Amino acid sequence: MGTTRDLLVKHGMYSHWLDPKLCTLQEKGDWKELVYEAVEGAEDGALRARFAAMTGASAARYARVKNWDKTESEFAVLSGETGRRGAQVIEPYLDDRAEHVGTRLKLMCRLGCLPTMERVAREEKLPPREGQCRLCSMGAVETTDHLLLACPTHDRHRKKMLAGVEAALASAWRPELMGMPETEQADTLLGKSTGAACSDDTINKHVTRFLKKAWRGRKWLTSTLNDSLGRDDTTWALRAHGDGRCKATGPTPRRSR
Repeated sequence: MGTTRDLLVKHGMYSHWLDPKLCTLQEKGDWKELVYEAVEGAEDGALRARFAAMTGASAARYARVKNWDKTESEFAVLSGETGRRGAQVIEPYLDDRAEHVGTRLKLMCRLGCLPTMERVAREEKLPPREGQCRLCSMGAVETTDHLLLACPTHDRHRKKMLAGVEAALASAWRPELMGMPETEQADTLLGKSTGAACSDDTINKHVTRFLKKAWRGRKWLTSTLNDSLGRDDTTWALRAHGDGRCKATGPTPRRSR
C-alpha cells in the first residue's frame, strides 16, 4: 500500500490515509469526484509552476491568459468540455472558421512566433537595432505588442478594433482597455477572458480581423525579408483572399494548440 499512500500524500489527501473512514463513508461517485479534483488540481499547479519557471515571454503570457478554472457551459465548444478544467479544454477561438488567417496570426502571437522584426533579427543573429519597426519612425522594436497597440501605420484598423473591443468590455462590465497597463491590454486582446463568452467572442472577431489587415499591410516587408534572408514566413497569409481563406495551403488544422 506504499504506492497508494504516496499518491494520497502527493495530491494533498494524506488525511484519508490517516483516517480511512473519510473514504469508506462516502458514496463511490463522491469519492471519484474528490480524487479527480485532487489529481487535476495538483497537475494544474505543477503545470503553472513549470510555466512560471520558464523565462520566455510567450510562456508567461500563456500562464496569464489561459483560463485555468472549470469550464462553464457558455464557454464550452463541445458538451463534454463543461466542468472540465481549463488546461484540458481547447480555447474557443481556435474553432473560428470564419477568419482563418486572423486566427492563425493570433495563435502565432500567443505562441510568441509571429515573425515581427524583433523575432527575425533574433533568429537571423542580426544586431538588435535591426529589430526596429520598418513601418514607422518611432524607433521602437517591432514586437507583437508594438504591432497590436502602438505602430501608427496600423492606426486606421486599430481604431476600428478598439471601438469594438471597448464596447465588448463595457457589456461585460469590465474596465476600459486603454485604462489598463500595456501588458494587460495585449493579454486582453490575445484572449484573456472577460468572464462573458459573448464578449470574448466579439473581442476575438475584432482582433483577428485587425491582425489580418495589419499583416496584409505589412506584406511588402514580409516578402522582402523572405527573399533577402531565404525565409518562408507566413506565405499562407500573403496568398490570402480578401475573405480570409487561403489558396494552396491545404485545410486549416482544427482544434490544435
